[in-house]
Amino acid sequence: MKTFKSTACAAAFLAFGATATNAAPINLVQNGGFETTSVTHSSPLALTGALTQSVVADWQVWAPGGYNYSLVYFPGEATTTGALGISNGLNPNPAVLWAAADSPDGGNFIAIDGDSTVTNVLSQTIHGLTVGQQYDLSFDYAGAQFNVRDGATTEGWLVGFGAAQQTTTVLSNANHGFTGWFKSEMQFTATSTDQLLSFMAKGTPDGFPPVSLIDGVSLTEVPKVAEVPEPASIALMALGLIGLGVSRRSQRTSKAASAV
Repeated sequence: MKTFKSTACAAAFLAFGATATNAAPINLVQNGGFETTSVTHSSPLALTGALTQSVVADWQVWAPGGYNYSLVYFPGEATTTGALGISNGLNPNPAVLWAAADSPDGGNFIAIDGDSTVTNVLSQTIHGLTVGQQYDLSFDYAGAQFNVRDGATTEGWLVGFGAAQQTTTVLSNANHGFTGWFKSEMQFTATSTDQLLSFMAKGTPDGFPPVSLIDGVSLTEVPKVAEVPEPASIALMALGLIGLGVSRRSQRTSKAASAV
């Protein structure tokens, strides 16, 4: 009887487990926290012209409109050391940000000039996609300002995934201010097995410039709805439950007989 009971329990467990197991989501973005770089502290200049460059592993920065500022900041340096080594009219200490805090994701983060006249695109090609599959995109973002600039600004991001585009909520930043970090969540559908994921800084007014920050980029498959157990699984589960009931009733009967 013990053998039958164990077999019944195992059958019920296996039938349930076959439909309830879910794998943890896998982030398809490489180096989504911008931790792997080829630059050192106090000199994280990412772009100095309209050429495609990459100092952050797995990411590219392209300025289709011409010269622009794209910088990587190390923890605790945004308001002190900043990204020294970039000048071009923004001296002294041009890349120090007013009141900016480290991101919730921790570690490095990226800052890009949102001037519309010379836009920058931060991008990465995502591989191994499933056509027709929906994907959840999430990232932290904020608005900031260089400490040699004045005036209120707005900041945000234009996000592209293949041909599809979405925009974040526009953040309003006070003079010499910092908006704080916000979480953006979007959903895209893959139309190819390999697609470009891109982020373009958007802000106002031109010339100041507004600075958009980003960190913690993650792209995962949208979880599928749990499947209804197949008839065979249901039957196996029912058999296991019936077996448990029979086993318990037999035990009670045996105990009663022993007592008599």
